[in-house]
Amino acid sequence: LVDARGVRVSNTVGSTAQLAMGAGLDVRAGATVSWAGSLLEQNTSVNVSVAGTGASLELVGVRAAAARRETDAALGAGVSVAAGGHLDARACLVEDHSSFGVRIANGSGRLEHTVIRNTREVGDGLADALLVDDGDLTLSRCVLTGADRAGLLVSSGAASGTGNVVALNGVGVVSEPGTVSLEDSVLFDNAQGDEVSDPTLALPASPRDRPAPP
Repeated sequence: LVDARGVRVSNTVGSTAQLAMGAGLDVRAGATVSWAGSLLEQNTSVNVSVAGTGASLELVGVRAAAARRETDAALGAGVSVAAGGHLDARACLVEDHSSFGVRIANGSGRLEHTVIRNTREVGDGLADALLVDDGDLTLSRCVLTGADRAGLLVSSGAASGTGNVVALNGVGVVSEPGTVSLEDSVLFDNAQGDEVSDPTLALPASPRDRPAPP
């Protein structure tokens, strides 16, 4: 178990050929990490990576911002959970990324009182605040806003939750053919619609066409 508080991690460098290389925080199989009251910013490719069976990360009061996208191989993304990893995030801010703010790919996550905002498309067709790709996600009282593509995109797997706000994105919620169940939530002012289930919507290429993180 690693328990870290009040830590700033920024401007890491590394090979951008693999997603985790250069990550500000890299949690791998079998590791359990608790990270609170901290800042992760401008790290290479992705600010946080959680990947591997038994990899578990708790984020509390953490800001992840503006990962660097130095080459076409880099994502510039916020938080990636993959290959059996698990994320618990409470009272966090994930902002100013490209590709995705948070991605759950063949993993699981629970987000509470967390804001994901300003996810921008920079040429790879990806720009989702929150992306679930063969994963399972629960979100409660979160705000997903300012994404060039989708506030929440579930390409496979499931997302559910209560009391969320999805607003001012390219599209609010997209399921293709994943399942989404949001109760007591507010969706508004999403440019191409608040809820879309048709995968033929004129959006950039699906993230399933991009190799999954290692």
